[in-house]
Amino acid sequence: DRLDRQRGHARFALPHLPEVAGRAPDRNRMALTLGLEPEDIGCGLFQPSVYSAGVIFYLLPVRNAATLRQVKPVWQAWAEAFPLGHNSVYVYTATPEEEGNDFAARMFAQGMGLGEDPATGAAAAALIGELAKQAGDGQTEYVLRQGVEMGRPSRIELQLRKEGDTLTHGAIGGDAVIIGQGSLDLDD
Repeated sequence: DRLDRQRGHARFALPHLPEVAGRAPDRNRMALTLGLEPEDIGCGLFQPSVYSAGVIFYLLPVRNAATLRQVKPVWQAWAEAFPLGHNSVYVYTATPEEEGNDFAARMFAQGMGLGEDPATGAAAAALIGELAKQAGDGQTEYVLRQGVEMGRPSRIELQLRKEGDTLTHGAIGGDAVIIGQGSLDLDD
């Protein structure tokens, strides 16, 4: 079937496991810059953090999916509130009430000229660092949705493995639409 040939599935092991890359701003500043209230910041045991698996992201958990929908960046205060890297912020929440996914996220990056991005593998890779803090020993898999609020839904699969308290493996994956293909000839 032609449609099946245009689709694919991929999973990539992270070449660089996520590491803490800085400190999150105070709760009031984050809330103001996201157009939220301070009590909207935080989700269960997840607290604001800064991680990098190659690109720095501020990882900001919010109360629930309704709060995630309400995020309205205040761009005038953005770079000052989130000065590290490309000023990239991954706002996320747990979604126990949604079938088919465990987390939902939105990525905002004024410093990359994106505004909002519908699917951000580098941010999902960084999030593995925060999720690993709450995961048990062994392998854990999650499904994250992104882009729904902007009408461009995506589904990102996250995989992590811990041995004791140490993150030993991380991977991201998902379905993709094939838009081009080619080959490299490395012979002289």
